[in-house]
Amino acid sequence: MSLPGRLEVFDVALFGGPSLRREPEEVPLSPYQGAALGIVLGHGREGVLRSRIVWSLWEAEDGGPERHRFSQLLYATAQKIGADDLFLYEGDRIKPNLSRLNSDLELLEALVRKDRNKDAAALVERGFLSRLVSPISRAFDDWKDARTLSLRNRVRDAAASSWSAAEGSGDWTVACDAAEALLALDPDSESCLRRVMKARTLAGNPAGAEAAHRAWLERQGLGGRPIDALVTVTADAARSHAGRENESIQAFEDPQFVGRREEMRRLLSSLRQTTADSISPILVTGEAGIGKTRLLNEVCRVAVSGGVTVLHSRCSPLEQQIPLNSLLDALQGSAVTSAVARIEEPWRGVIQDILPLPKPTMVETSYVDPSAVSRRLFEAIRRLLQEVAREPAVLWIDDFQWADHTTTEVAPLFCTAKQVGISGRRAVMRPRQAAAGRSMPGLGSDRRDW
Repeated sequence: MSLPGRLEVFDVALFGGPSLRREPEEVPLSPYQGAALGIVLGHGREGVLRSRIVWSLWEAEDGGPERHRFSQLLYATAQKIGADDLFLYEGDRIKPNLSRLNSDLELLEALVRKDRNKDAAALVERGFLSRLVSPISRAFDDWKDARTLSLRNRVRDAAASSWSAAEGSGDWTVACDAAEALLALDPDSESCLRRVMKARTLAGNPAGAEAAHRAWLERQGLGGRPIDALVTVTADAARSHAGRENESIQAFEDPQFVGRREEMRRLLSSLRQTTADSISPILVTGEAGIGKTRLLNEVCRVAVSGGVTVLHSRCSPLEQQIPLNSLLDALQGSAVTSAVARIEEPWRGVIQDILPLPKPTMVETSYVDPSAVSRRLFEAIRRLLQEVAREPAVLWIDDFQWADHTTTEVAPLFCTAKQVGISGRRAVMRPRQAAAGRSMPGLGSDRRDW
């Protein structure tokens, strides 16, 4: 209920929505009304061109009957809500009227600014426009998936930054919030688990560290059995913590790497033998818990010391429905940002739409072929990989058996990009999956079974 003389403000939930509330109840929106509202608010304060909305809704050009259809949609929405000033119009650009619309997208930004990373992660985990299960269009689905990924990466990057700052200053309360946000976004990540256990222990909650460890093992279907030495060391440190901060910090450091020297030699040799115009895909397989991740960590540590750029991501079964999630998680850092800057338009705009990169100016993306979204996106990724690989680089994708379908489709691009320096890629498959014959395109040149 609005006070006399004050405009009524409508609460809009995009996460777990879209939904719009006009107190005391929710206003029922049709799928297309909800999609239009989500597109405008989802583009933020700067808004979006009307042509982009029309294309996203109906995959048609903005003109004639489709423009009239869109005007009717806006009119019907205004009538249903009881307000005709929810949007602001600047030429062909449509912006949300934030004096009338209170969006949880703004809430997300506020949570990130205040270092409330766990709350921010819980918000994005509801799913961006997840209520829209009825088909709108393929273009809309592509945009929604890309926006979902961008928002998750926004929270993940903020949480990682908070973790680094809090760990450095010894603020374990803030560090715990950041670590739990990272684990919520990537619940199968062993490194995120390690951060949670470290932060909880040093914040005076070793029992909570043990609980996080047990819950993680249960998610892996391992009961109470640690899967490798690193988790065992972390769990033991949590149990033995008694306020001795320096000893606890030491216990959480990576244990000294012992053994596997022959495997390391073979992997490093494969990387060094890669010529300046080729790529060396490598598949590392083995039973769970034998130390594949620890081995590759050490290999990449040596590679970095030699001036090689390492791009790393970890696949998760819970994120298999997010297109390109496994690949885009790896495409972070200064090397990727520099590579994006070297790509010509329209490909740069395509990459900026799917990666959380700074956009110095508001430039509308030019479409190569609006009816071929996948081809346009794959070509942009190919060009990005080509630019990244102008310098020695390793692309390491962990637990590749959980990679989303789109990443497995784009995988052959790893082996066709030209002008590649020292390059490598690692995908982990459990032997039973390999025996089942699941196809991993482009991974046949070098297989390591350890």
